[in-house]
Amino acid sequence: PAVADRLTVAHIQGRERPVQIQRLQRDGEDVARAWFIATIDDTDEGDVPVRYSGGSIEPGISMEESGDFYVIDNGVYQFRLRRSQDFAEPIPFDQVPHWFGGARTHGHDAWDGRAWFEGTAPVSGVSVEIVEQGPVFIDAAITYHFVAEEDGTTQALPLDMGKQVYHWEPNTPPRETVPKLDHSYELRLRFMMGHPLVEANERFHLPQDPDAGDFGVHQHWMAWGDPEGAPDLPWFDENDGIVVDTITWVRWFLYDRFGGNVDQNWVAAEPRDDQRGRPFALLRPRWNQGGGGAQDFVMTSGGSRPFNIEHFAGDRRHRSSLRRRGEYRNADEALRQEVDALLEQALDEDLPTRERFAAAKQAEELLGRDSLRMPAENYDASNPAVAVLATFASKWVGPYPATIATYAHDRNRGSARFPLRDGERSGMHYGQRSFTLGIGERQHFNDLNAVVRRFTDWTLQAVTNKYITQWERDPSLAGPNVYVTRERIEELRAAYETGEGQIYEIIRDDMQRLRELQAQRDELEPRVQAARAASRNSDASEEDREAAKEKHDELRSELREIEEELDSTDMQILRLITEGFQRNVGLQDATLWLSRRYQDDFLNPTSRAVRNVKNFAEADLFSGGEPIGGGRHAALGYISTDLDAWPGWHQGWSPGNPNFHTDKYMGAIYIGGALRDHPHSDEWLQFGWENFLEDVDKVLFAPDGVGYECPGYAGYAMRLQLGLARIFLNAGFGNPVAENPLFKKSGIWHRKLITPKNHRIGMRHAAPIGDTHRWNSGLNHGFGALAAFHAESDPKFASEMQGTWHMLLEEGGLRIRNRLRTELLDTDPSIEPMDPMDMDWSSDVFHGFGAIMRNHFGSERESFMAMKAGPTRGHYHNDELAYHFYSSGQPISLHYHTSYTPRADHAALHNSMTFGNEGHVRHNDRNENVAAMEQLFSTAWPGAFVTTDGIDVVVAERRGNSVTMSPVDPYDYEFQRRYPSRNVDAIVHRRYLAMVKHDKDSAMHDYLVIRDETVSSIPQAVNIHLLASESTVDGNLITARGQHDMDMAVFVAEATDLQIDNSRSYWYGDSWMKHPGEEYTIRVGESITEWEGRMQQLMAEHGVDSLPLPGWSPRWGQDHPDHAAWHELREATDGKAMIPPPGWSETWLYGEYQHWLRLNTAPGTPVLWVLYPYKKGEEQPSFESLADGTGVRVSLGDEVQEIYLATDPAEGVAGQAVIRR
Repeated sequence: PAVADRLTVAHIQGRERPVQIQRLQRDGEDVARAWFIATIDDTDEGDVPVRYSGGSIEPGISMEESGDFYVIDNGVYQFRLRRSQDFAEPIPFDQVPHWFGGARTHGHDAWDGRAWFEGTAPVSGVSVEIVEQGPVFIDAAITYHFVAEEDGTTQALPLDMGKQVYHWEPNTPPRETVPKLDHSYELRLRFMMGHPLVEANERFHLPQDPDAGDFGVHQHWMAWGDPEGAPDLPWFDENDGIVVDTITWVRWFLYDRFGGNVDQNWVAAEPRDDQRGRPFALLRPRWNQGGGGAQDFVMTSGGSRPFNIEHFAGDRRHRSSLRRRGEYRNADEALRQEVDALLEQALDEDLPTRERFAAAKQAEELLGRDSLRMPAENYDASNPAVAVLATFASKWVGPYPATIATYAHDRNRGSARFPLRDGERSGMHYGQRSFTLGIGERQHFNDLNAVVRRFTDWTLQAVTNKYITQWERDPSLAGPNVYVTRERIEELRAAYETGEGQIYEIIRDDMQRLRELQAQRDELEPRVQAARAASRNSDASEEDREAAKEKHDELRSELREIEEELDSTDMQILRLITEGFQRNVGLQDATLWLSRRYQDDFLNPTSRAVRNVKNFAEADLFSGGEPIGGGRHAALGYISTDLDAWPGWHQGWSPGNPNFHTDKYMGAIYIGGALRDHPHSDEWLQFGWENFLEDVDKVLFAPDGVGYECPGYAGYAMRLQLGLARIFLNAGFGNPVAENPLFKKSGIWHRKLITPKNHRIGMRHAAPIGDTHRWNSGLNHGFGALAAFHAESDPKFASEMQGTWHMLLEEGGLRIRNRLRTELLDTDPSIEPMDPMDMDWSSDVFHGFGAIMRNHFGSERESFMAMKAGPTRGHYHNDELAYHFYSSGQPISLHYHTSYTPRADHAALHNSMTFGNEGHVRHNDRNENVAAMEQLFSTAWPGAFVTTDGIDVVVAERRGNSVTMSPVDPYDYEFQRRYPSRNVDAIVHRRYLAMVKHDKDSAMHDYLVIRDETVSSIPQAVNIHLLASESTVDGNLITARGQHDMDMAVFVAEATDLQIDNSRSYWYGDSWMKHPGEEYTIRVGESITEWEGRMQQLMAEHGVDSLPLPGWSPRWGQDHPDHAAWHELREATDGKAMIPPPGWSETWLYGEYQHWLRLNTAPGTPVLWVLYPYKKGEEQPSFESLADGTGVRVSLGDEVQEIYLATDPAEGVAGQAVIRR
């Protein structure tokens, strides 16, 4: 600070730049900060020296007063900033002149940027204070003084300018104490010399206002181009306004469509087809999958960006791409001279733009090429451009209502809308938003990734003041530290060297194989070398050389197979334990982030680059005690802990899918754990630790440990979290899994979600509810990992999880790819697996998810039911009150999962109820009407649950007062589209679901009795999906022909105005599989009976009693005519081709066809119904309605059961759920 005032000039690579001194406090100490603009030439040097001196130098930015404005000139633009205003009497907000009085690009006369407020809150004055003014930058503070009430103080994020995250405490946005006002709007602005961006940092709290324009909120607008739609502002005249005919931006997702984008697009300044009246782009500073999402919006003129003349023609930085082509190299000297002359014209900056491009195009045409596209007639790189950028995610508070909406109109204008709400969903009183106005020539915005990256992402301020990418390495802190510790490797090595015990037994056979492979390699290598030498022996005959070459190729192939096996993961693990083996592992570094931008769709949470940070654990494992990584890996550590890159749950942000958050913050943990000698490793780990604890708190619902997302994704997320917990355990943070009881409870929930063994796909798996895939148990290998964390604290639970894992390995479809890694490093082989028959498989209800019922686990009579009812909604698809049901080991009525392609986003496609009308909606992309039904969206809550030896009962309820008309066919659903909704009288759907259970020797099978009680004034229908091929209706009895060993009966015991629709089906096909064989599948126009007869004939002809015929195997592959034919057959048969042939004994992986029943009944009336499955050939029970439809009698032989379900029990029935046998 003492010498700061004498510093006025910075010398960088021969350039002189002005220096501005800013005085501030850091950690209680006075600090002088020197600001300057640095332009660095390409250099291989790691450091570029900066020398400071005194002396005079021309300022890079200036400010003068002009009437009601400050006019700021930074060499790129002039900006009119409105000065302070006092009003004799308070005036409405929408009459207060905006702080932005317009701007113009240097070299252009026209001002533009009409700005105005909307809202009626009274304002008494506006204060504008120039906080910092110097030769490098100007900071202004603006406060709008409303007629407001003050309610003490509150905490807010400081309105600091520029990149701030790097000097915060890890994962901790700072707070300051400010007055708590019910009406408030203030902001800071920063203007920088020679820079096209103006930073704005806003803080606001303003109420909704029905008189405030079309949107009913206080907000401000900015508009450019044609003044249509903007108020008449007297400081603009008829000559003002730039030409706006072009928009450039980097969009993420279009509306109603899944799939992101990484390219900078240039389009006409008009609405796109997918907008359908919605904003052109919705700007937020964090990537998302929402329709219209983006971070930037640039308005200019001149059409798409043309080809790069310098790259094409060549200059001091570029070698001419045209001269590198064969047409030029092969041309005669005269032609080359003519082309060279035209290329010189193309590089002449004194010529008009179009003449330069025309010369380049003529040069190409002389060589017989025609690939260049001429720019638009009005194109010029210096055309004015204006940008709106959403910046610094860490500075947004209540981010979603603060979203900036941008618009393009009529190829002549564009605008942006800035809502001023509050800190909604952030826990804070004030909303805050950081955005940037870009003002300059269009060439300033040719690379929007670079514009955003340099200003908000990887900034010179952070690099200079915090980031360390070169440091002295310390081998004593090198790994293994992440995956396992050095101590664990030594333990395994010592255990092996004893020649006995469990570890030795696990390793022994592999060790013998390792020695065999090494011996074979050692024997083959000299033979390969000798054969190679013989094949090149010039003294040998050609015949001998050819024979030697053949021998060399043969031996080399053998050696390559041996080397591949030696390089397998398990062999490397074995060599690590026994020999101290080490190898280099390719590590993900920061290159992609530093060449693109942080909010790039290519770097979205699920991208390979993001998830590749797990390779740090692999590199650490095989590091051999040597430090790994370097500067660009440390850079990724900083990026992974940057709240501008990913703000997590802070200040009202939501990660979207919670596993997105895990994917993003885990980089801090992997890198911090692997680069333990880096000066900021502890900070990275601390950041990861805090996010881990919050992540677990968000995604595991107390008190039962239910995952926030569907079972499959909840299991995936927990597997990620267990891997991170292992790093923390090794780093000395304790055992976060054993110390948090929700992990244990979540393990029990995942275990109880496991279905009976599904003979169609040959495995047990998690109930496929929501986006849960039917190919695994959700948690799968995570059961074994979870067990290891509890080996000491709770051996019984550890044994239970170990036993569940072993059960899934035996009958759950799990495969171990790398046995030694899985058994020695991922899990604990010393844990004795509990026999699954000794586990508690009783029925239960789990808060957040719903009910799970089971009977006779592990027997051929095993039954299972899972019903979704609870507030966990991640990766669910309106599954509330829907069930998934097995009986006697057979799938009966399945809850359909279709995951991404396509999504079953309709209650009608699940075993639940729908309310409302059938109709159509317009498909935006295809521009055609598609079939639709109205549905209720709301959360169901269990009200009661009871389990006994003879019956399990759950009652749950959902309520709502609106319905949405949505497509029924998943292929018609448009991603995240908001479908038309209407308000209706209150709807209540209360579902009683009872699973009636029987002894193993009973003649009856476990079945469901369901009572749906409703309050509704609109049509209602019960949807039942059966694993059946067809059904017949006899009054109120429906008999369904099952696809496998069991048929089904559905008896409707109570219904008013019942209409049964059994004409529908719903099917899901695996998109990767080829045709199972034309001889097995139903043909177009063939009935089920005809098809089954043909299958019986096929078996008879080949003398077999089951299908498929010998030699059959499933086949995969999309790029094949057979796959297309299979897809066409599925469509032509309305999915019936998905039904497995009778007598099929192999797995059937192709998908599922279900017969769909709809029970349409009078609005607001109850429906009591029975779903009873029974073996083919068995007698069907008899059914009888009892007690005015509140009960049902089911009889088979001597067994008679009466089940009563009703909120208001019938006379003589002592309870809402009663069973009599």
